[in-house]
Amino acid sequence: MPVHDYNGDGEWSVGGVVRRYDEYSRQFHVASQRILQPQTHTEGSTRWVYPIMTAVVQGIKDDDPACTELGIDFICESKSFPFGMTLKCKRAANTP
Repeated sequence: MPVHDYNGDGEWSVGGVVRRYDEYSRQFHVASQRILQPQTHTEGSTRWVYPIMTAVVQGIKDDDPACTELGIDFICESKSFPFGMTLKCKRAANTP
């Protein structure tokens, strides 16, 4: 099955973002941790995995300090990401 994963590698992979969210949640004493998952779509034998940062942006809007810290890391990252400009602009403009 072909998979198109629009997440980064290493610390920006789905696992890397979830791991850092857990660390930040402990650091900021987040009482109710959210489950960060990327949206997926399957059509025929092809699967798309969309950026987990969309879930992080929602957490920022919900005032989750661990997500806010991840968002700061993401904005400061100079590496290019699929949908990166859109995600960075959405939070900067505070739009849905």
